Amino acid sequence: DFTNIPCSIRIPEGIDYLSSSGSLTHDRNPPRVLESKLRLANIFSKCSSRLTKSTDYLIINTGLRSLRDELVLQLRLGQIPRLITVEPPVTVAIDNTYRCWTLDASEQTGFAFCVRRLIPEQMPTIYLEGYQRLCDESSRRRWPRSPKAIFTGASHYYDDVFKAWCAERTEEGAPLVIAQHGGHVGTAWSFTHDHEMAIADRFLSWGWTDPAESKVVPVGMLKAPTLPGGDGNKRHRALLVTSNIGLQSSSIGSHMLSSQYLGYLEDQFAFVEALSSVVRDALTVRLSVEESGWEFEHRWRDRCPSMTLETGQRQIMDLVAEARVVISTTNGTTFLETIFVDVPTVVYWDTSRWAVLESARPYIEALKTVGIFHDDVESAAMHLSRIWGDVEGWWSDGAVVDAVASFKRRYCSDPGDVHDTLRTVLRCVAGDGPPTN
Repeated sequence: DFTNIPCSIRIPEGIDYLSSSGSLTHDRNPPRVLESKLRLANIFSKCSSRLTKSTDYLIINTGLRSLRDELVLQLRLGQIPRLITVEPPVTVAIDNTYRCWTLDASEQTGFAFCVRRLIPEQMPTIYLEGYQRLCDESSRRRWPRSPKAIFTGASHYYDDVFKAWCAERTEEGAPLVIAQHGGHVGTAWSFTHDHEMAIADRFLSWGWTDPAESKVVPVGMLKAPTLPGGDGNKRHRALLVTSNIGLQSSSIGSHMLSSQYLGYLEDQFAFVEALSSVVRDALTVRLSVEESGWEFEHRWRDRCPSMTLETGQRQIMDLVAEARVVISTTNGTTFLETIFVDVPTVVYWDTSRWAVLESARPYIEALKTVGIFHDDVESAAMHLSRIWGDVEGWWSDGAVVDAVASFKRRYCSDPGDVHDTLRTVLRCVAGDGPPTN
């Protein structure tokens, strides 16, 4: 589900309504604790909304490390800080009278013809039958009427009330600033990134630039992860971080799609089998927190019954802090974060499913030369088995250090004082500061 909006599935027996919404944070607290935090956030938001000026910056779901960072940023911008919770839009029933239309086309066969026939049927109700109610709902929010700028890192993905409000504000001239939300962006192609580049006035990257796109402003890794304190001598595990994908394709990009996940799983099993017994015994496999229907935990227990599996009960950075080495299996966020915090990292993925941009090739090749990146699971397993006795010795080798430093500057650089960095960019976009480029 790409947008996470309330939708209706039409079946012969009737209509089954499904709804979901985004979350305020990526907090992995127990449900009761998270519920209490959200309740407090709602109370705080209602109180602070009464002090909001019509020209305040709208700061929402930025992707910063914590809600505290969002509050500090708003203070640095000279406004009363507020938290904005994400709430799902209204659920609207299907009305077939709204769907009696077609998209004309000259061709009468093929994929394009099929898509045109499906759009009237599959278009979400909130953008058809319920569109007016969505607009009315966004108008009722106590958000700035004429914001100096709008800044988000995620709400343009899944918050449909925000989208309706943002569309109206940007049409009136408010600039939209979008921050990089995770990995893959800058190293590979995706439709979602093409879209956010099309709608943004500025795009804040984690370090990379694009000579053909002046909208990109490199500010560094805004979420800047940190490792919890602990005894470095306890780093005796190897941590394999796995990924997940929906049963059906929901977005298009240079990554695995739908049933390709089964091939991805086979790659993981092949990697484990190719490890030396010493490394295999020290391996912890971190499974994706979200189960999308693949039953991957059962598959792992069937294929590797003695393997230590971590099903998402612990914070990922706690596991990283205990790892002698982290193995990342996709072109995503994981290996950017482990490189950022300087934890020895081995990366592998199938380049036929995870193709990279030409601009990223030199940096990936540099990682490949020193044994960090592998496009073959057996190569990755052999390398890890070989360095296991002295991982730190390998990671501190001059050639490895240079390759990591070059890659980090480009794709996961240190943002420094993130609040001042963002204040400078946002004030510039709003016309209150010097140019950022």
